Amino acid sequence: MKKKLWTNDELILSMALYLESKSKYKDIPANAPELQDLSDLFRKLYISLGEQLTEKTRSAKSIYARMQNFKSVDPDYLGKGLVGGGKGFRNIWNEYYNNQQDLFSIANSIKKNLMELSSEKQIKILPPAEFEEEAFEGRLLSRIHNYKERNKKIVKTKKEWAMDNFGKLECESCNFDFAVKYGILGTGFIECHHIKPISSLHEKSKTKLEDLALVCSNCHRMIHRKKPWKTIQEMKSLTKI
Repeated sequence: MKKKLWTNDELILSMALYLESKSKYKDIPANAPELQDLSDLFRKLYISLGEQLTEKTRSAKSIYARMQNFKSVDPDYLGKGLVGGGKGFRNIWNEYYNNQQDLFSIANSIKKNLMELSSEKQIKILPPAEFEEEAFEGRLLSRIHNYKERNKKIVKTKKEWAMDNFGKLECESCNFDFAVKYGILGTGFIECHHIKPISSLHEKSKTKLEDLALVCSNCHRMIHRKKPWKTIQEMKSLTKI
């Protein structure tokens, strides 16, 4: 099996463990039980995403090596750490070192979602999220977000609510109406954006109508283009420029 690159999910959980271990250990030992616990969590992550893994995939030993990588970029560490390890962990470090509250929130959300799953269950084998390449929060939360935005039942209910209240399906950001622009072809079409922070999402949580905003394809893409994602109000201001 081809060697797996570390995903953002794994790097977020590893960085969270590294920062937590600094307050517990002067230097986390190679036999620390937390390393094996994280290894077990990674295996559940792979299973939940429907991916293959071997017995050696993300072993406690490999996670310990990643801890040493984080030392190499930690300004509080006086040694050199383990140089190398690719650029992925550096990107995650730069993204969250000065925003550790967000890091721990996302890490806890990943853990909670994984703990709610049985070892055999998969997250509905969702395809990669459309905006996954921009999601520093990782694939698991991205796919849950993507699933909730495409849930046919709640999306249908949201559209029906808009038609009952406004008589049209109009982008809440720029007021674009597919039916006005494209006639019969555009009638009934609009996208849904889940407005709750991705770190707060859980596969089992119910999506409420107020959690969704109706947006055109362009605004939806722009909302997701850069982190932090734009709010509907921010998009309204941009589309007026």
